Amino acid sequence: MASSTPSPDLRQSGRGRQLAVWLFGIGVSTGLLVLLYRIVDVRLVGSTLRDAHPGWLLVSVGFIAPLTALRALRFMWIVPRDARPGFGDAFRMTLVAGTFNMFMPAKTGDLVKSVAIARHQEATGSLGVAAVVYERLADLFALLLWGAAGLLASQAWLTVAPWAWVLVAIMSAACGAIIWSVRPMAVLLAGVSRIRLGGRTPRLVEAVVARTHGWPRLHDDLRGRRGWLMLLSLVIGFLQLSQIWMFAMTVQVVVPFTACVALAAAVLLVGQLPLTFGGMGARDVAFVVLFADRASPEAAAAMGLLSATRGILPALAGLVVMKSHLAAVVDTVRDWQRP
Repeated sequence: MASSTPSPDLRQSGRGRQLAVWLFGIGVSTGLLVLLYRIVDVRLVGSTLRDAHPGWLLVSVGFIAPLTALRALRFMWIVPRDARPGFGDAFRMTLVAGTFNMFMPAKTGDLVKSVAIARHQEATGSLGVAAVVYERLADLFALLLWGAAGLLASQAWLTVAPWAWVLVAIMSAACGAIIWSVRPMAVLLAGVSRIRLGGRTPRLVEAVVARTHGWPRLHDDLRGRRGWLMLLSLVIGFLQLSQIWMFAMTVQVVVPFTACVALAAAVLLVGQLPLTFGGMGARDVAFVVLFADRASPEAAAAMGLLSATRGILPALAGLVVMKSHLAAVVDTVRDWQRP
């Protein structure tokens, strides 16, 4: 009988690819930050932060705690009832995921939350992965809707190219359809499974398709909760964008709320690109470029540094509780790696 354990060569190859991706992300982030701070005066950025409004600073950074709690609550509600973690476990796993997100591209550290589900079933991890994907799509849907609403309310939509509106409409419709119905994801996976490179399906595609078998079960359990989950996702998205506006107030950047919502949504979407180390560099450059008409480069860079606390502080808190969860994460990932 063939062994179900991956060969050392395969494991070494996987580690090598992960290291390459990690180093690539660090390289891109470092390059963007070096380029940015060759243009921006670091001393002025420092003085901007020293002169920050203490009240707005306290409120804006303090928003991180309730946002994390709401994310944990949503994750708990997404998970099917027979595999659902308690709120405390969901909150701790959200913090641990934040720690992993600092070192993994495209927030794939969120996948460690799948462990909270896997421990409640005979888990291959497919249901946990489906829950995390659902959560990410709900976030993307909320950001797209609030960004479009901000553009319309601020009348900045007049400056947006028609093709950008078409792209936003397509992405919003696709995200909304996938999180509301099981069939669009089935059609998407059927199309993805037909991808061939060199006459064979890429291993990454096979892994993605294999890990989404829990999608129908997840959707079946979500009946009656989809509307509430969508509403909660919109609340989380609104609070995230409001927090960016508070960062602007902290460094005395005067920008209308609706305009800031539209710009902040674009910044957060740029920060999701799977090219950098925890979104660093790309997010900072996006702040300077997109807020160029509203703030000096130094003030926009200061907003970028304040925004980084959204990932750094939960990551530091995650380090405190990570030890008790790390062994479970490692064991579950090893199980998932077996054919």
